[in-house]
Amino acid sequence: MPTIRCANPSEYEPLMLFLDAAYNDPPGWFATFCPNDWLPETTDWEHCYVIDDDEGIASLVRVWRMEMVADGRMLSVGGIGSVATAPRARGRGYMTRLMRHARERMLTEGMPVSILWGNAHRYRPFGYWAAGRSAWLQVAERGLRRAGVEPLEGVTIPSSVMLAGGGDDLPARMAEVYSAMPYHRARRASEWRTLYGRKDLETLWADPSGRFGYLTLHRHDDGRVDLAEAAGDAGTCLRLAAGIARTVEGARFNFGFPADVEPPAPLWDAADGLHTGAAGMVAVLDLDAALCALGLREHRRTFDDLATGETVRRLFGALQPGLANLWVPALDHI
Repeated sequence: MPTIRCANPSEYEPLMLFLDAAYNDPPGWFATFCPNDWLPETTDWEHCYVIDDDEGIASLVRVWRMEMVADGRMLSVGGIGSVATAPRARGRGYMTRLMRHARERMLTEGMPVSILWGNAHRYRPFGYWAAGRSAWLQVAERGLRRAGVEPLEGVTIPSSVMLAGGGDDLPARMAEVYSAMPYHRARRASEWRTLYGRKDLETLWADPSGRFGYLTLHRHDDGRVDLAEAAGDAGTCLRLAAGIARTVEGARFNFGFPADVEPPAPLWDAADGLHTGAAGMVAVLDLDAALCALGLREHRRTFDDLATGETVRRLFGALQPGLANLWVPALDHI
């Protein structure tokens, strides 16, 4: 039976070719659009689990350790991503073996909760259920105008400049306002370059009268613009959005936030719609450790005799609030 091993830096190029082919992406896609995750210097080789066959890498599952701040408390979460099996090797049970191995490693390394983004039927057998509560306020040009939001041009920093180390002290200023949010991922200092270095991103910022705010945008080849992230002063962020809406016809912005956090009043005033959804597919690997980290040990007995899905929903919520919440900013999805 093929063994499970960790990938290593010497096979970076074949690993990238494997991922691009497994996801039907053009060569170089993962390295170009995931520089925070899949450049040689950003790849966490100890958590890239692979199985080989006679033709090379046959299947892969990777774990990202994510230190999540949840309403002021730190929770170590294992993110699962880049799950891939070569077409020739499908149906052999490789993904099942790798997912079980990843679960064992996350438990051993003190990650009591895991999250991923994927098909429910594919991942439910491994204990993952839709959970965590996110909300998005939808903002467009008409609502911005009716709310009296004055357009602001701001300063635009392309992703190539961020990745190359430009932008002066912008990453530090972004980190300051981002880290003030009650729910966020505790990012490493180096990630404030590589995370925003994706080819399809650009960052726009302004600081009128000391009210710093930034937007990170997806710029599509067909001219469409989506909001990837916003942080800082809500009024400044909305003024930046109004400046974009003035020049990009049909531009719409989804401002995301945890569903149990009241968004700033200016966002409510400008929004023309609201929708909610699950933060991701969540598995509780070690209930006692998760409750301890979240300061909820006194609720332990209420989980007795609950099925797996009910345990996940009771802890993090889904349609209804849970005892806690798990919210991952969109740029940190893997």
